[in-house]
Amino acid sequence: MVWVRLADDFTDHPKVVTAGPLASWLYVCGLTYANRYLTDGFIPAGQVRRMADVEDPQMLAGRLVDAGLWEVVDGGYLIHDYHGYQPSSENVKRERDEAAKRQAESRARRGKNGSHAVTDTVTGDVTHAVTDTVSSPVSSGAPYPDPVPAFNPVPEPGQDPPRPPAALVVDGDGGAGGAAVAAHGADAPPKQKSGGREPKSLAPKRLEPDETDFAAGAELGMTEADVERCAAAMLDHYRAKGELRADWHATLRTWVRNASKFDRPSDGPGQPRTGPPRPPPRRPGPPIPSETSAYLQTRSGTLRPR
Repeated sequence: MVWVRLADDFTDHPKVVTAGPLASWLYVCGLTYANRYLTDGFIPAGQVRRMADVEDPQMLAGRLVDAGLWEVVDGGYLIHDYHGYQPSSENVKRERDEAAKRQAESRARRGKNGSHAVTDTVTGDVTHAVTDTVSSPVSSGAPYPDPVPAFNPVPEPGQDPPRPPAALVVDGDGGAGGAAVAAHGADAPPKQKSGGREPKSLAPKRLEPDETDFAAGAELGMTEADVERCAAAMLDHYRAKGELRADWHATLRTWVRNASKFDRPSDGPGQPRTGPPRPPPRRPGPPIPSETSAYLQTRSGTLRPR
C-alpha cells in the first residue's frame, strides 16, 4: 500500500481555493487512484466518474484543469507536478523488490541456523525418550521379582494380620537398575494435613457442652442451662450463615464469653444474654418551646384547640 502525501497547507493553497471543495475532493481521489495503480499521475478519462460520488464530475475535472491542478493529455488527465510530491512507480516497485529480497534473506538465515531443525530434534528426542522409558520395562523384559509376592488378607490362627506388600517401582533405565522396591504400604507414615490443623465442618445438628464449656460459663456466672441455650443459639446462627469451624466447642466458649461481655438484654432470670446489642441511651435534646410543644400536640391530636 502506498501513502498519499498532502501538505498541511493543502486546503489553503490558491489553486485549491479556486477549484472549490467538490473539485478539490475529486483531486484527492485522483491522487489515491494514481498511487494505488502506479500510473505516475495519469487518470484515464473513463475513471473520472468512478473515483468520486459527486454530481457532474466532468465539470469538476474542467475546474481542476482551469485551476492548474490537472492537465489534459491523450486519453485522460495528468496530475500537475505529481512527481514533485508523490513517489514514482519505478521507485515504488524498486522498494517492494528490495523489501521482498530482505525478507527472503531473513528466512534463509533462519533456516540456515537450523531453528526449525533444532526444535524438531529436541521435540523428537523428548518424545522418543518418554515413549522408550514407559514402554521399555514392559517390552524389553525388565527384571521383575519372581515369583511375585502374593498378598493373603486372611491371617493365620494366632498371627497378626498381614501387611500389604510393598509397591514395585520400575527403574526408568529399563534394566540398568532393575526393579526398585519402595515401601508404600503400612510402613509408610500417614500424610499430615497442611499445618496440622483439623478440617473444618458445618455446624452439627446438636452440640453437647463438655466440662470445659460448663467451666467457662461458670466463671462468668452462667449455669449449665445457660451454656446449653448458648450452644443452641450458636448452632442456629452458624447453620443459617453456613460457616465452617474446626472446633465447635472452642467456638461455643467464645460465644459464651461474648454473651457475658457485651451488654445485651437477657431473656429472663437465669437466661443467657443472646439478644442483639442494646442501643446506647439517647441524650436529651434542647428544651422545646411551649408554643412549639402546643403546636405539636395539636397536630398529633393530644391537645384540642380552644
